[in-house]
Amino acid sequence: MATNKNGNGDDYSIFSPEFSTNSLSATGFKSTHYAIAELIDNSVQSALEDKENQKCNIEVIAIDKDQKLSKIIVVDDAGGMDKNVLRYSLGVGKGKHIVKKKNNRKGKGKTSKFGLGLKQASLAQCKRFEVYSWQNQNEIYMSYLDKGLMETGQLKLVPEPIKTNIPEEIDKIIKLKKSKSGTCVIWYDISEKATWRTSFGLFKNAEIELGRMYRYFIDDKNVNITLTAHDEISKGVYKEKSSKAVRKNDPL
Repeated sequence: MATNKNGNGDDYSIFSPEFSTNSLSATGFKSTHYAIAELIDNSVQSALEDKENQKCNIEVIAIDKDQKLSKIIVVDDAGGMDKNVLRYSLGVGKGKHIVKKKNNRKGKGKTSKFGLGLKQASLAQCKRFEVYSWQNQNEIYMSYLDKGLMETGQLKLVPEPIKTNIPEEIDKIIKLKKSKSGTCVIWYDISEKATWRTSFGLFKNAEIELGRMYRYFIDDKNVNITLTAHDEISKGVYKEKSSKAVRKNDPL
């Protein structure tokens, strides 16, 4: 059997960890709000497939630190994921595998044909992201991907989800009432390549585009999207500065 290294320690892997990570995060998303829309797609699809009333509420929270976009949180009350589906959802090329898991399709969402949506959208916008998901309020599972650890080869496997809670300082600012099932994605250390430098710029444009993309769902009252902006005034302490519901935007 061929090995990826010779006796001298030379690495003959086809792709280096750094190349693979950079390729995954090199995205065709036009802007940050389109990357956020990829996560919203997952929420909407999960609600359509997994909830009896096919309705879902989605809250997008943007946090500025020192007048610069620092964190973005997307939380929903859709179908949620069990820990196995959560782990699969963070693996590259797992889209089809999730579709085939008939015993638990909750939280499958869109995932994209090749299972790149969540990962590519997130890694293109931040250095690390965590996904918290639950199908029971008392059992929240979390896993993550970290660009720095992936680039250096320290993170080769999707971490096994652990039972935990959403960080207290984040949980406090989430307005969406905790539901029996749902998912919360947290983007940490927003990339300098992100389209918008502040929450104001992000939401000014996101409100228009999300209102256009989801206008039919919003008009039918199947989807409610709220955009909330905060300032981080000290470590883990946030002050709300704006909040608004996305209205339908009919380009015609």
